[in-house]
Amino acid sequence: MSRLNLDLQIREIPDFFALTTQEKCVVIRIEVSLKKCNFHVYFLTFKPLFMQDNLITLEEAIELTAYFKQESNNVLDPDYQNKGILPTCETFSRELFDTLLSYPDCAGIRIYSGMDSNKNQKFIVVGVNANDEDVYITQEETPGVLYAIENGYRCPINCPPTSELNS
Repeated sequence: MSRLNLDLQIREIPDFFALTTQEKCVVIRIEVSLKKCNFHVYFLTFKPLFMQDNLITLEEAIELTAYFKQESNNVLDPDYQNKGILPTCETFSRELFDTLLSYPDCAGIRIYSGMDSNKNQKFIVVGVNANDEDVYITQEETPGVLYAIENGYRCPINCPPTSELNS
């Protein structure tokens, strides 16, 4: 019986693979030696900029949001407790996300924490490209001005109906 040895190596993309995108990639090289013949088989595995394991179960999400509701005031100075400074959630229009994600170089979403003059935490949403750089919205009516998504419906005040994450 012939013996087959597999040598797995993770390396950069060989020069003969011409990629037109800036996606990061891992090449797994398998060398198979059959008597005097060598075969090189290359498998391209694209590593997305963003981890695909961003999903959590609903049970995990419930645990996280419940713990936030229980402990969020404890991280604040007593003068700011129970004043809705840290939102339970903020709801945004899908249209804004569709606009942002429609940009050809937008590969994902980034959420920044901000604060208004009343010391209320606000979420600022921008896109992110394959180089991990921020992508902003532009509008024809205001050339040269860049926009980020904000001013969502903030809870407390504009809270959604009761759900597993908002009870």
